[in-house]
Amino acid sequence: MSVQSARKVYLKQSSIFLVMLFLLQGCQISNRLSPDSSSLESLNALAWIDREGNKEHINITPRNYIYAQLSADDKQVALNSRDKSSDIWIYDLELESLRRLTLDPSSNIGPLWAPDGRLAFTRVIDGTQELVVQAADWSAPAEVLSILSDNAKYPSSFSADGNTLIYHTSTFGYDMWSLSFDGDNKTIQELSANPDQRETNGALSPDENWIAFESDETGQLEIFVSPFPNVESGRVQISIGGGSRPRWHPSGNELFYINQDEPALTGALMSVAIDNTSGFINAAPNLIFENNFIAPNAGRQVYDISADGQRFLMIQNESQRNR
Repeated sequence: MSVQSARKVYLKQSSIFLVMLFLLQGCQISNRLSPDSSSLESLNALAWIDREGNKEHINITPRNYIYAQLSADDKQVALNSRDKSSDIWIYDLELESLRRLTLDPSSNIGPLWAPDGRLAFTRVIDGTQELVVQAADWSAPAEVLSILSDNAKYPSSFSADGNTLIYHTSTFGYDMWSLSFDGDNKTIQELSANPDQRETNGALSPDENWIAFESDETGQLEIFVSPFPNVESGRVQISIGGGSRPRWHPSGNELFYINQDEPALTGALMSVAIDNTSGFINAAPNLIFENNFIAPNAGRQVYDISADGQRFLMIQNESQRNR
């Protein structure tokens, strides 16, 4: 073989090696984002959808949004965007402006508004996770609420005074806990301890007497409601045929959830009338609308409810936006 031919073979092999190394590194980067990473190529946007299914598109730059949470005054949306990194963003609905909240190199996921305008979220550092609360206007430094550990931790609901946070963690399977904090004083309480079951996405009712959550005790995720804080004292199944991501109407007289179509990564938004004037009574679920929003993973809060309970903030992919 000539020197020139040998050089061509060497260069070809080197090129193949570099391509394989690039692909391997790309996989490692995407896997480090978080335990529930999404495709980096997905471009989603936001829309208001009312109870009749009428859509109002929101003028926001499409990105890989997978969480969307409204502030208490309906003026801002906290978003988790999974692009080259996983960060928390805030969109101002009046100014139509988008800004990045988390500027550190770690992955940040699962934003949740506190009543005082701060945001709780999960920070992922080298595969370990901690709960953090951050002022949305950067007026105060981020406060770490939990110890850094290998257990997954996802915030799901705040009490009205903002001093108690409901979250679920993978300490024993997936169970719900409450974290009460006042300055440096922090108290945690286990709300559910069923290692053979997944009990997640706990949502406090507006009067804080009840907590709605998802559990797979029947073999699939369904929505249940239990007294709060004595969650193990009893439960009522709310959903039929599957349910995830419960959200209360601000009045407390209605409960919403998603009946997920997992293969299609979408689902149906369902409503259940609630009467808790004396005990707890629920009606049968009713369909509001379906197949016009994304629902990629049962752990992600992909929608929220306006303060008047009449419109729903949903994440849509490109095909859903163009229907």
